[in-house]
Amino acid sequence: MKSKTRLYWNITCTNIAILFVVVWVHHYLSNAGLILPLGMVCIVLNSIRYRWNEQWMHGLDWIIKYRYPIAFVVFVVCVICHIHGSAIGCYDMILPDQTKQSILFGIARPIRGDEFNVQTPYYFSQYYNHYKEVSHYMSIAGQDMIIGYNAPVLDLTLIGKPFTWGYLLFGNTIGLSWYWCMKVILFLLMAYELLNILIRNSYYSFFGALLIVFSPSMQWWFCPHMYDVFFWATTLFVVGYYFFTSQKNWQKIGFTLLAICVLTGFVLALFPSCQIPTGLLMLALLIVCLYRDRQEWSFDKSDVIRILCVLGGLVLVLGHFVWNAQDQIKLLYNTVYPGKRISTGGNYQLYDLFSDFRTLFTPYRDPSMSNAPELSTFNHLGPFCMIYFPYLWSRMNQSQDTKDKPVGMTLFVVLCIEIFFMLIGFSETFAKITLFSYINRMKIVYGFTATIFTIWTMYAVYQNRKYLDKKVNAIYLIVFTCMIVFVTRSMIDPALMKHIFVYYCIAFGFVGLGALLIFSCRQAMITIFLILISITSMTINPIVHGTSSIYNHDYSRFIQSIISKEDSYWLVADSAYLQNFTMANGAKVLNAVNFYPDYGKWKKIDSKQKNDSFYNRYIHMNITLTTDKTKFQLITPDSIQIQLNVNDLKKWHVKYLVTNEDISTLLAQTDIQSKSLYQIIGDENVYQLSY
Repeated sequence: MKSKTRLYWNITCTNIAILFVVVWVHHYLSNAGLILPLGMVCIVLNSIRYRWNEQWMHGLDWIIKYRYPIAFVVFVVCVICHIHGSAIGCYDMILPDQTKQSILFGIARPIRGDEFNVQTPYYFSQYYNHYKEVSHYMSIAGQDMIIGYNAPVLDLTLIGKPFTWGYLLFGNTIGLSWYWCMKVILFLLMAYELLNILIRNSYYSFFGALLIVFSPSMQWWFCPHMYDVFFWATTLFVVGYYFFTSQKNWQKIGFTLLAICVLTGFVLALFPSCQIPTGLLMLALLIVCLYRDRQEWSFDKSDVIRILCVLGGLVLVLGHFVWNAQDQIKLLYNTVYPGKRISTGGNYQLYDLFSDFRTLFTPYRDPSMSNAPELSTFNHLGPFCMIYFPYLWSRMNQSQDTKDKPVGMTLFVVLCIEIFFMLIGFSETFAKITLFSYINRMKIVYGFTATIFTIWTMYAVYQNRKYLDKKVNAIYLIVFTCMIVFVTRSMIDPALMKHIFVYYCIAFGFVGLGALLIFSCRQAMITIFLILISITSMTINPIVHGTSSIYNHDYSRFIQSIISKEDSYWLVADSAYLQNFTMANGAKVLNAVNFYPDYGKWKKIDSKQKNDSFYNRYIHMNITLTTDKTKFQLITPDSIQIQLNVNDLKKWHVKYLVTNEDISTLLAQTDIQSKSLYQIIGDENVYQLSY
């Protein structure tokens, strides 16, 4: 009877939690009508547990057991329906001539410019480039498109880029859906496998996969590189583990081939700031887990051959890439920014070790309030789990089953190293020796590690709950309360000072989570965490249908009419978005974003490279035409303002110019002729130039 009452109480509280999420999201997020029917379905499904809880749990077991075929069906349905989460809807704000609504849920966020205004146009332009490795759609000298956001390229490296296969097979519309859906679904599957190997519990692993993939950090940084690094690092661990522990011949062959693909994908993610720490973390966990499970596998001559096959395949694929792109790689890593950036750590604050409470507000506030991606963290209890770990470790010694201890100790040690680097830092020499000099995103890697450690601690506490003293638990909880209250004020955004009470409520909410953890109230803790990820991260990226935001504008059709007749260079002046939008529709736009410096362009207007410090970087280029001498100004580390002399248009062979300037006045003293072809919006016109 007592267990039945507890079940009813849990179901009721869960329904209230679902209702809270529905009301919150519907009230604070525009275009959130879909949350109402979705919330009602969730409440109905949860309420079934009142009478058929055992069958409900069997259903969950069935979903976990058949997760791969279910994931495949969901993926196919979503791709057929052209569903994705891109923020390309921002173009509808810039070009408001399109009436068809493509966003089904949520909003397109301008702050996601690296995704909708750089990576997606890069990928779309490859359709017109016939998926060649070198593209001239944003460059005179050419840009290597494997280096450039790992765009779809018909090349050997394709074996390590499954997210882009849809582009080559079906074109841009299905390709974009394929890219987004596969990234979410595959990471959920791999995160589950990672956690299930670490803790051997399907329910915690299922929950932990949601906690990782739908964390604020992963969703705000879904594109272009960061998310990929965490996915490939996780997959590398999973494939590496089964590479050694699989017993059947077909499994051994399969994981040998997968190892080549996964290592290729991890290397080509090309983001050392996260690749190095996540790679080291997964290597440490892999070694520990293989040692822990050493009785489940054996190493023989066939394994040596398999390892040699992996190395040979990797050398073939990556050697081919490096040989073709060696000059471009040198250019990339010798740029002023980000190539010569050196990090020694020590530039973080104590509050960076905690989940940032501001992530609760960022999906619903004006993005000008703060840089939401930079604030984003994981939802975890890392600091509490760390101070509690020594006591938990000592209690685990009383248990006869100590197989979970090595994983916990490894995570604890890794977190200590990460925290030391964040708060104190390394000397420059030691940072270079350890390769930590490349790491300027340790906060995100720390959050990832802390989330895994939180799941491990939840599991370890439950397994050893009978050995834990409630009085000692209470003392740890008091210490954690003091810690979180101390750091809370440091998190408060000045724009939200009037809501300081809300911050402390959230802080005590995390204290409550800590209490639920150490007193092993699993279901309540999981429910609250699911509320957190539903509010803080599941609403970040919109649910979008199709690519009408790029292709269904009058300006899009005008570009298509031009490129179908001729292949010429374009330049877009005084615009932060139109240059990349124009490129996404198939035009060659010289001031679209360059991943590394295009000296074929710069040497034509700066033959002695006097301004190399400005354009020797990954750059967004805003150009304003002038009759004065060409000048450069650095705006941010990755963007420059160019006052371009109109005569330099001839040096770049620009035939189509998009600008809101009075061209006749600018060109009055030159031999350049212009003809207005099309008016985009307001004073923005497309001119055809002749020399």
